Amino acid sequence: MKRVKAGEEPVTGVNVVPIIDVTLVLLVVLLVMSPIVNLPSLPVELPEAMTKETKDQNISVSLSADGGVSIDQEIIEFKDLPTKLRRAIKGREGLVVIVRADKNLPFGVVENLLRVVNQNAGSLPVAVATRQRVTQLEAVKK
Repeated sequence: MKRVKAGEEPVTGVNVVPIIDVTLVLLVVLLVMSPIVNLPSLPVELPEAMTKETKDQNISVSLSADGGVSIDQEIIEFKDLPTKLRRAIKGREGLVVIVRADKNLPFGVVENLLRVVNQNAGSLPVAVATRQRVTQLEAVKK
């Protein structure tokens, strides 16, 4: 054990390096988990496509295979979609309304959903969500 000499004072300060290390680890965990926590509540099987993901905070309108509709995490009735969508968009700018529809739904049902969303989204862009395709499509041969 090191002895303190008569002329020296003992070290009594707090070492903050371990606190900073723990804080940075918690920050990394938070950044990794935040996209997972923000997934909508309805299970939807998306069609595949080659797309880039948007990183902005957007509004998600989902339509499940059994006809359930949700805006972000709130499950609603289809008849309430226009009112609730306008309320969710009100006062927010620079976002995209993302439509998520199960790939097994008839196109007419998805088209109806897109029509309602487009009519009530105002000037905001509307996008259709897809799953990332793993393999490239081959060119159609004549």
